[in-house]
Amino acid sequence: MIIVVAGCNTSKGESQKATADMKIPDTIAYKDDFTRKYLNSKKEVIKGFYRFNSMTKGYTMQFPVNAKVSQEELALNSDVFESFRFNEVDRKENLVYDYKITYENRPITSNVDLNLALLSRDVGYEGNYEQFDHEEKTYYYAKIVKKDKKIITYRYFSYIKSSQSDKAISYVMSFAEDDSSENRKPKPEKLEEKFLNMIKSIDFSEQ
Repeated sequence: MIIVVAGCNTSKGESQKATADMKIPDTIAYKDDFTRKYLNSKKEVIKGFYRFNSMTKGYTMQFPVNAKVSQEELALNSDVFESFRFNEVDRKENLVYDYKITYENRPITSNVDLNLALLSRDVGYEGNYEQFDHEEKTYYYAKIVKKDKKIITYRYFSYIKSSQSDKAISYVMSFAEDDSSENRKPKPEKLEEKFLNMIKSIDFSEQ
């Protein structure tokens, strides 16, 4: 009788563990069926971020737990091109961030001037880029702050080029706020720090 009870308890315990393992986290990213395809683990790599795996298999990066990839705006061409948008909801502060990523693995990525011109045209920027290196990648970085009546738009963007291959990414983050709103507003330096940390998390899969 004791053996039977012990057996039942073990089975019950294993069942509860399996149920817990199967439980979907209460995050926007994991609850969205499409976004979840990019995530291979429910475990956060750092607080507030999952590990994102490109469908091209060409790179990984940190991805906000409360962000959602727009399936309608995905463009994919084998393992050489991927472009998509995603938005992140800050539930605590009731804020929304918009992102756009374009990945390429072609010789044209080595033409930095051309790719910076394309990025500048996309975001409406006229100016120079700050250049810095980080973990076998070269970053070209700039930002824009625009005020239109009561709306202030912050835009941070970068062209990230691998030093080991033809892989490169154009990455844009946008955030808009109502200057007259009494809601809590993020500080520009915090927005910039957030973006820089996100682009530095990119890891090209070099072979």
